[in-house]
Amino acid sequence: MREEKTIHPRRYFGFSIIEVIIAISLINIGLLAISSLVIQNIQTEEVNREYVIASMLAQEGLELVRNIRDNNWRHDLDWKNGNGVNSATDIVQDGDYIIKRDGTIDNSIDNIDELGARLYLYNGFYDHEAVGTATVFYRLITVVDDDPPDNITLTSTVRWKDRSKTYNFVATTKLYNWK
Repeated sequence: MREEKTIHPRRYFGFSIIEVIIAISLINIGLLAISSLVIQNIQTEEVNREYVIASMLAQEGLELVRNIRDNNWRHDLDWKNGNGVNSATDIVQDGDYIIKRDGTIDNSIDNIDELGARLYLYNGFYDHEAVGTATVFYRLITVVDDDPPDNITLTSTVRWKDRSKTYNFVATTKLYNWK
């Protein structure tokens, strides 16, 4: 005689609802961590980009003063005093200045946060002229006539704000009367 097998109801093995919820939660935590890293990376990249621009603007400020000194020599003027009548070629006085791209010196600005120290972007160039698009950058050049009469200390400070945090980039050099 043949023995018949008892047929058991088919058992379904799988995930319980609790296991599914835990798996989805772990995936969400992982995606949240990745998205926060991406956001932080984008913010850091923007600050680094602005930092590089600020460093170039500070160096440009020093080069503008160096250019004025060299032009004074070229025209046989005193290296610091230009023509000596407190004109756009005079860089000797201790104090704070803005220097426009055309080499014009303005000593009426006393604080880097003043509107006159703001830089504007026009045709790919940064300048203090209120033409073009206002940028977040402010630049101020500080001149200190050092004790030996044949040198001056220049400090170019660029300040900008990003997300209510203020950043400064400072470049300093000495100019000598080596001629």
